[in-house]
Amino acid sequence: MINTTNEGLGAENHTEKLSSVAEYLFQANSLTLIRHLIPLTIAVQQHRGASLALFEGDISFEQQVTSLQDEISVRLKSVELLNVAYGHAMSEKQWQEVNHEWLALVSQWREDSVITNFEFHCKLIEKIIRITWQLVLDANSFFSSRLIDSKRSNISFLNSSNEGPAVTPSFNDIDHHILVQLVLKDVPRAIETIAKIRGLATHATVSKVCDETHQTRLIYLMQTLNYEKEKLRSIPRSLRKETLQGLPTLMETLLHEYKLEQLLKMVNTQVIVPGYLSLESHAVFDLATDIIEVYSAVIDQGVVLIQKNIDASLLG
Repeated sequence: MINTTNEGLGAENHTEKLSSVAEYLFQANSLTLIRHLIPLTIAVQQHRGASLALFEGDISFEQQVTSLQDEISVRLKSVELLNVAYGHAMSEKQWQEVNHEWLALVSQWREDSVITNFEFHCKLIEKIIRITWQLVLDANSFFSSRLIDSKRSNISFLNSSNEGPAVTPSFNDIDHHILVQLVLKDVPRAIETIAKIRGLATHATVSKVCDETHQTRLIYLMQTLNYEKEKLRSIPRSLRKETLQGLPTLMETLLHEYKLEQLLKMVNTQVIVPGYLSLESHAVFDLATDIIEVYSAVIDQGVVLIQKNIDASLLG
């Protein structure tokens, strides 16, 4: 007599394994795309600051602008090729918009006003950041199905539904959720705020005056950065010791914020002031760039941990 029950269970297990492998591949491919999108974003941010300085007449930034334009073009093409290879994990239409906006920006940035140039860069960067986060949401097992599926979970901080049986997430699930939010959303947002401050403050030091529009924007951005800084400070209390050990740069960044405080003080006392500005343009640009590099290292280390979690989910 044939045991149809065992055969049925075997077929079901095989299907589940295939589904797990497909899910793993999608997650891994998404994370690879994210690994390319983050340095692309940082390069566009740097181009914004350098081009604003060059626009105002500081030719010491010209070589940097040219090099960044070449780098960004290569990175855009690399992401496009990967996206095709991975079956369009990203929206093809959205990525075409990114390419078109970059080409338009490069072709006319010298002809636009300073604020228009700044805003065009901001719009492009925001679009890339949204695409990056959408990849995270689409590969929803980054958060674990127990945290994402609103029909199975009643976790209030994810605004989940109370339909169906409540599922209590494991400590690892919550830890992983916090890690992904930190590395792929909170830190990139803080970097963008620092990069905006870098661009506007550098432009002001080149023009040797900080007009009212620039002052208003910089004051708002510094308030935003202070809020983001405090938010990042609170995160380590929610993470396991094992996770924090994989993010040594995070602790170093939070414990040694003297460079960030130095930047805020520099902008507050030497840029947002009436009259002639004596501060040298590279002083604020280079300091902000150093800070961004430290924050970027936090992202790099976090992505490694996320990849380990993805690998473990396949085995486990």
